[in-house]
Amino acid sequence: MLKAIVQFSLRRRGIVIALAIALESLFSPPDMGEFTFRISQSAAQFLGRDVAEREQVFGDIKQMYSRRSKLFHGACD
Repeated sequence: MLKAIVQFSLRRRGIVIALAIALESLFSPPDMGEFTFRISQSAAQFLGRDVAEREQVFGDIKQMYSRRSKLFHGACD
């Protein structure tokens, strides 16, 4: 049981990492300042069909980058 939980957790982390890399490749700005904000904004404009959906995508991407940062720096559960 524990092995299955650990494997699921590792797969989930792999998905987060792959998504972050894909978003960075597509939307990363040449200037690294405000990196998370700019990627979130660009992805929201690209993916959202209306204002409400863009706001949702923006928040989701920002949250994903927060989790990515914690994961990469060893602070994610």
